[in-house]
Amino acid sequence: MKELNQFDIIAAFENFSNLRARMIEEEWRDQDPNAADDLTCFNLIDAEISRITNTVALNFEEIEIKIWLILISNLKSGEDEMHALKRNIDHFDIHYEKFDTDVRLIISAIQSLRDDQFCRY
Repeated sequence: MKELNQFDIIAAFENFSNLRARMIEEEWRDQDPNAADDLTCFNLIDAEISRITNTVALNFEEIEIKIWLILISNLKSGEDEMHALKRNIDHFDIHYEKFDTDVRLIISAIQSLRDDQFCRY
């Protein structure tokens, strides 16, 4: 497992988020998901996910980014995914009851990481 520094994993998530958000917006505009540009985008997304998953998280923010990726892979709504790409925990707090148990557990893990008492350890 190759280690990246903090800025690399954060940059990889930002790149992933920007690419995935663009794809979601194109889906909302009913563009062809099999277009060559989208296939290139999928490849770039996969590369960023690989960069994130093939590294050891060295701090809370890096751990949180990995958990956001898990959450994103479990979401069924493009709207929810757009909030996850922005790491907007408030959206998930407000709509907590609509999610299944797996998603609630993931949300809870992110909330725990952001808790002030946990960060003191």
